[in-house]
This record gives sequence, structure tokens and C-alpha cells, in this order.
Amino acid sequence: MPLLAPLLLGLCPQAAPTSPAPDEDPVLATWEGGELRASVFDRWLGRVTRRQAAGVEGIEHLLQIQLVDREAESRGLRIPDAAVAERLERVRVEARSNGFDLEQVLRSRGLDLEEFTALLRSSLRHEALARQDLEIPEGQPVSAEDQRRWSRERLAELMQEAESPPPGLAFEHGPYRITEEELGRLLRSMLPPGRLLARVEDRVLEELVPERARALGLTWDDRVAAAELAWRDRETRARMGMSYEQLLALQQARIEDVIQGEQFRTACLLRQLAALRWDDTWFDALSPEERRDLEERYGESRQVLWILLRSVDEKTDPLDLSHEEAAEELRRWKEEAVSTEAFAELAARYSEDERSRRARGSLGWIHRRGEDQDPALAAAAFALEEGATSDPVRVREGMALIHVAALRRPASEEEFREEVRRARHRELRRLLLEEAGFHCIYQDLLAGGRSGG
Repeated sequence: MPLLAPLLLGLCPQAAPTSPAPDEDPVLATWEGGELRASVFDRWLGRVTRRQAAGVEGIEHLLQIQLVDREAESRGLRIPDAAVAERLERVRVEARSNGFDLEQVLRSRGLDLEEFTALLRSSLRHEALARQDLEIPEGQPVSAEDQRRWSRERLAELMQEAESPPPGLAFEHGPYRITEEELGRLLRSMLPPGRLLARVEDRVLEELVPERARALGLTWDDRVAAAELAWRDRETRARMGMSYEQLLALQQARIEDVIQGEQFRTACLLRQLAALRWDDTWFDALSPEERRDLEERYGESRQVLWILLRSVDEKTDPLDLSHEEAAEELRRWKEEAVSTEAFAELAARYSEDERSRRARGSLGWIHRRGEDQDPALAAAAFALEEGATSDPVRVREGMALIHVAALRRPASEEEFREEVRRARHRELRRLLLEEAGFHCIYQDLLAGGRSGG
């Protein structure tokens, strides 16, 4: 990845500011009796994300800067100030042409001009190293792919050899060190306001949830922890075909590490708070219509694959498919879809829904009714037995074959009630934040973006 790719995203017209005005340690959120400063949030964000996809990408970005600077230093490679100034002016002109002032963009990203200039110098070093080692002639531009080629093998080796870092560090190997706060600060400059707001809420709830639990006399113990782990294991097996422990191993984590974390403790306490708020009395008082609604949303679910062909009511282009033409094509493929594996192979080759095609046709687990879910798709899926494939079905985007790979029903009434409560954790989180008078700067940024400000 080019060094400046994540940072220059801020120069794009679509990008919204994601950080507060410059301050040595700005307050990101306040609530009754508390506040969250950027330095505290950054350390937390770096710690909880360092094994997640965004955190790994951030570590690679910061590691690449260190790698480039060390390699350039060892070779005696110097970038003239004039070259840095020329590149800075190019970036400034690009920002202006997109309707932005560079300094304003940098401030919104939590950077000053001096920091950005240092990154530009490192980026020019990166280009020079790639030019040397890949033997790119002078006068020929060094592309982003050239820089990735130079970095890929070196970064992979460092990441593979790295050991578990000590507390406070997100990465350590030899002379290479990245603190949790450095990683968190980078992610804070890159993530959009919506994701940052969700992360800030997570951090604040790690204080609010235990406070509410203590006020109600709740504590978490081995029984509660075991129930939470069992739920995670069941969900992971159903959605990913592996145990929760296997998933953690892929992330270089252990169940013991999870149990010690504040996020796990918060999840356990939320489970208990939800059981109090939506207790058995609440379920017993549901009307038949309310009960049916819950069963459609949280009861039986099916693991669904599809092959979609986009089609139209009336053809305006020779390349368009009518619904009848699409259905005929799908009928031929149905004859080949003799198993889930065969269906998945066909979906990976022919489906015109790009997102699910990359997942070999998988739409994941669906209920009879869900938010933004196509009723025709759900109706077709719930009319099939496990392992069966539908005839062509008219759906929102055109025509589709629907295949049910597996089905799952709550094992008991208690498991069903737990599913309902789990689904309401988001509502419970929102209520706790509102009751505490929570306010975050990213709420203001999102509101400004929606109003065009």
C-alpha cells in the first residue's frame, strides 16, 4: 500500500472530516460524570483492533513508514527539501482543485503541516527505494503497485516473525515498535464518523454498563461467562463453519485473552441487563401477533445461497435479459446444481450479484423477516427443505435460483428468548447512553454531513 493512501483519502470530495479541531488532547465524548479524551480512546482503539482487519492494516501502514525510513537511512538515501516542497505543492493544488484547503483538511484529520511534510518525505523515499530495487528507469513514474511490490515481501516477513507485544505496544519485532496509541491515532484519522461513533460508544459503555449492573446488584461469574462463550461458539459454527476457539486462533488470540477483556465483561453484563428488562413476564404477556412477529424475526433461520441474473420488464438494450430469458438460463443451471458445492461453484461463476458471488453465492443466515430483506427471497427460501434448490424466482433485482444449505431452529424456548434479548442489545445500549446524557463530537459531524454543512 502506498504510504499516503489512507491520508490522501481526506482530499477526496466525498470524504467527510473525521477528527476534531486540533488540540493536544481533545475531548471526544462527555456524559454525566465523565469524559473521554483522544489519548485514552486512541490507546483503547489500538489495543482492541490490533488483531482485527483495520488494525492489521494500520500496523502495516505504520510499519512500512519505519521500514522505508530505516532502509533509506542505511543506504544514505536523502530526499532534497526542494523535492518535498514540490510534492507538497502538487498535493496542495490537487486539494484546491477538489474544493479543499490543504491545511483545513489536515486539521480535520488531526495532522499538522509538519507531520504531513514528514510523511511526504517518507513517501518520496518509498518511491526512490522501489525505483532502485525494481530497476525502474529515471523519468518513468513509480506506480502505487510498484511501491506495493517493494513492500509486500518485507512486510509479510516482519508480520510473520512478530511475537505477542508487551502491554502498551501493538507491534514489536527487533527495532520495530508501534504503540497502541500510535495505532489508535492513525485509525482515528482514517475511519469515517459513523464507525468512530460506534467505537466511542463501545468504550464509554465499558464504564456505563458496569455502573448500571452494580446499581442493580448484578455481577458476572463463571456461569454467565460460560453462557456467553456458548452463544459465541454456536453463532460462529453456524455462520462460519468453525468453532469460536478456531476463529480466535486465526486471529492469534485465545479464549483466556477474551475472558480477561473489558469488552467480554461488558457483553456478559449486557446479557444480564437484557434478561432483566425483557424478562419471562414480558414474553408471557405478548399478544399472539407480537409473538408471531418475534418468531419471524428471531426464530427459524436458513443458510441461503443464490444465483442472480439481472432482468427487466421491457428490454431497451439488446444485452438486456427479460425475466423469461433469465428464468430459462437459470433452469439450465438448476439441472447442474446437484449439491450445495455444485450450486456454490455455479454462483461463483455466473451470479450477477458481485458481493455474494465473491462468497460463492452465500447470503448468510436469514430469518422469515428482516430489515431490508426481499420478501420474495425469504418466501422462496422458507418453502424449501435443507439441500433443495428453487425454480427461478422473481426478486427485486431480477430472477434468481435460491438454495438452502442448512436450517436452524432454536433448541428451546429459553434459547429463542435469548436470541430476542441478544437482538435488543443495540436498543439497550442506546437507552443506557441516552440516560447518561452521552454526547460525542462524531454525532455533530454526522449531523453536519446530513444537513450538508
